[in-house]
Amino acid sequence: MIFQPFENADKVPAVKQYVDLVEKSDGKVALLGMQATSAFLLWATAADECGSDLTRQCVINELSTIHEWTGGGLHAPTDPGANKPAECALMVKLTGDEWKQVFPKETGEFECGEEFVVETDPKTWGAELNDDRISKKFLTDDVIKPKTS
Repeated sequence: MIFQPFENADKVPAVKQYVDLVEKSDGKVALLGMQATSAFLLWATAADECGSDLTRQCVINELSTIHEWTGGGLHAPTDPGANKPAECALMVKLTGDEWKQVFPKETGEFECGEEFVVETDPKTWGAELNDDRISKKFLTDDVIKPKTS
């Protein structure tokens, strides 16, 4: 996994904050919600940099400059600016109805290395990607792309 399991909330403050916020509003704690939270925080970080010039183009430009993102500690470092996945991971084991981190041994930590990025058969992708790893399905001339100033 590249996301911290909820069971690590006692060791990972970002996970505890996520769980507390969701439970406070009687929501459902879920991995998809944690992923959405990280995505929102990434957008908000870029939008904040735009200040009063908050346009779609500005946000795209700012997003392209973010090369290390953890969602505040929710997951392993990724490189959204270059559209690259994490090179870090952890492994969990399901015992009863709880996940327990088994690798690396230090709870809340990730193990990093190029070996954690694996090649997959393009047939399993569900989309045809260009050289920048962007889906070609909706890639038209009016798609907003980063511009340097």
